[in-house]
Amino acid sequence: MFDRWLKGDSNGKKSGRPRFKGKGRYRSLAFPDPIKPEHLTGKFIQLPKIGKVKMILHRLILDGFKIKTATITCKADGWYISLSLEDVTVPSTKVDVIPTPDSTVSIDMGLKSFLVTSDNQEVQTPQHYRKAEKRLKRLQRQLSRKKKGSKRRTKAINRVAKTHLKVANQRKDFHHKTAIWLINQTQVIAHENLNIKGLAKSMLAKSVTDAG
Repeated sequence: MFDRWLKGDSNGKKSGRPRFKGKGRYRSLAFPDPIKPEHLTGKFIQLPKIGKVKMILHRLILDGFKIKTATITCKADGWYISLSLEDVTVPSTKVDVIPTPDSTVSIDMGLKSFLVTSDNQEVQTPQHYRKAEKRLKRLQRQLSRKKKGSKRRTKAINRVAKTHLKVANQRKDFHHKTAIWLINQTQVIAHENLNIKGLAKSMLAKSVTDAG
C-alpha cells in the first residue's frame, strides 16, 4: 500500500495516503461461504478459520432453509452473529398489483408528524433521540473529563455507545411496527421522493435524523 502511494502503479497513477486504521475501525466480520447444516449444532456454530462458537439462537431454523452467509458484529452491548437464509421452496414469480383508489394509500412524510395518510390517519414521531439527549450530554461531559487510555475512559465510551444503541434500536422497532401497520391496510403505498441527504445537512438535520 505504501509503494502505491510513493511510486504508483504500472501506469504511474498514485493512490492516496493510507489512512490510520484504529483498533475500533472494523466491527464486523463476514463469512461469504455457505454454512453447512451440520455446522450448526444446538448452541454452537462452526465457523471457518475460527472453530466452534457458542451462541444464543433466537429463532429456530426450519427445514428447507439454507444458511447462505454469516456475519459477526461487535456492538456496544456484546457480540452478534447474523445468518442470512434462503428458502429454495419460495417461487420467484412476481405478482403485479394494479393500483386502484381503494387499494392505494398515499403518505406524506414530515417532522411534526412522522407520516399522514391520504385517509387522514396520523402517526406521531416518537423523537427517541430528543428524549435521550439530556442523558447523552451528561455522559459525554463525563467522558470528556476522563484521561485518554484509562479504563474509566473505556467504560465511559461504552456507556455513551450503549445509549446511542438503545436509541437506534427504539427507532428501528418504531419503523418496523409502522411499516407492518401500513402493509396490513393496503396493497399499494405511494410516497413522495424526499432528498433525505440534503435535508440532513440543513437546519433541520437533528429532527430529520431523529425521525430516521
